Amino acid sequence: MRTCAVIAEFNPFHYGHAYLLKEARRQSQAQCMLVLMSGNSVQRGEFAILDKWQRAQSALLNGADLVLELPAAATIQAADYFARRSAELVAALQCDFLAFASQGLDAHAYHDLYRLLNDHQSTFDNYLKSALKEGASYPKAYEIALESLQRDRFIKDPVNLKEGNNLLGFGYYQELHQTKTKMIIIQREKKAETIFQSLELPQNLMPGQIFSASQLRSRMVHGQLQAADLPIASYQAYLSGPLIRWEDYYPLLKYAIISRGISQLKAIHLMKDGVETAIYQAALHSTSYEDLLDRLVNQRWTRAAVQRVLLQILLANSKSQWQSALNVFDEKPALRVLGFNRRGQAFLKSRRQGAIQLFTNLSQTIEDSYQLNLKVDRIYQNNLNHQVPEQIVKRRAMILRF
Repeated sequence: MRTCAVIAEFNPFHYGHAYLLKEARRQSQAQCMLVLMSGNSVQRGEFAILDKWQRAQSALLNGADLVLELPAAATIQAADYFARRSAELVAALQCDFLAFASQGLDAHAYHDLYRLLNDHQSTFDNYLKSALKEGASYPKAYEIALESLQRDRFIKDPVNLKEGNNLLGFGYYQELHQTKTKMIIIQREKKAETIFQSLELPQNLMPGQIFSASQLRSRMVHGQLQAADLPIASYQAYLSGPLIRWEDYYPLLKYAIISRGISQLKAIHLMKDGVETAIYQAALHSTSYEDLLDRLVNQRWTRAAVQRVLLQILLANSKSQWQSALNVFDEKPALRVLGFNRRGQAFLKSRRQGAIQLFTNLSQTIEDSYQLNLKVDRIYQNNLNHQVPEQIVKRRAMILRF
C-alpha cells in the first residue's frame, strides 16, 4: 500500500500539523499516513508537555493512520542527528514518501546544497572548526561555515537553513536522496485562512491566528490558551492534563548532579569540553531550573544543548550505557505502536516480516531494544508536582475503528 511518513514531535499537536498531514496525503495520494513521533522526551532536551498517548490520539483524530514512537536514541540529540536517524527508520520501514515542511526551500535547493557540501567537504569542515574555536555554538558554527562556503563558491542564492525546519529537512534529504523513499516538501503556510479552508473548519472553531508549538506551550502554562487555539482533541488533552515542565523535575536533577560529583558527571552521554565542572558549580548555587539554565547557557552552549545534557544526567545515561543501548537497538530494532486505525492496521500486517519489529504490547523480549524509552517513561512518571498517568504498565496501542 502507498505510504507517506511524517516525522514529528506534536508538542502539542496544532493546526499546522493537521494541515501538514492533509497536504501530505493529498500530494502523495497515500493510503496510509504514518507518523514517527517523539515519545515523552523531545529533541530540545525537554519532556513533552502532554504525554505521548495524548499526542498520538490527537494525531489519529486529525489525519494520521498510524503513530509509531521514535527511539529516544534519536530524539534526545542535535537536530542533524535527529533528522538523519529518524529518516533512516522511514527508509527501513519501506515508506514510499516522507513529507516535511520547509520555509522557502524546494528540492532543487536541497539538492544543490548537498552537492556543494559533498564536493567541498574538507573546506566546509575547516570553516566549521574555525568557528567552533572562536567560541560559537555548534548550530551557529554550522551556519557560519555554510555561509562562508557559499560565499567562496559565488552562490547567487545562498541556502538558509536557519528558517523553520530547513535544517531538519536537509538532514532528511541527506539520508534519503539515494533511497527508494521519495520526499515531498510542503511549504509552511503562514496564512490562517488558507489552513482553515484546507481543513474545512466550521466558522465557530476558527482561531484568530496560528500559533507555533512554542507559543502554544507558553499559552498553556500561563493559562492563556483558548479553545479555538488548538484542534478539539488537543484542547481536550490540555484540559485533562497534566502539563509537564522541566521545573517539575528540578529537585531530582539537582540531587543527581550534586550526588554524582564532577568525576561521575564527566561520564554522562553528551558531556564534553569540561562542562561537567560548570554544571556542578551552577547546580550548587541554583535555586530553580530556569536559574540553572541561566548560569549555563552562553554563546558556545545553546539552551537546547544544555537541556539535552541535563536530561541525560537526570536519566543517568553514561556514554557507555548509551552506546550499548544503541548497539542493541541497531541489532534488534523495535518501535512501539502508539495507535492506529484500519488503514494503519493494514500497514502493520504488511510489515510483520520487516526488518523493524513493530510492537503494540511491551514484553521482556523487547525491553532491551526499548530500554532508553522505558527509562524516559519511568522518570516522566515520577513528576514531583503532578500525578502523571501510567505510561508503561497495561498501556496498549489505541485502536480507532474507522
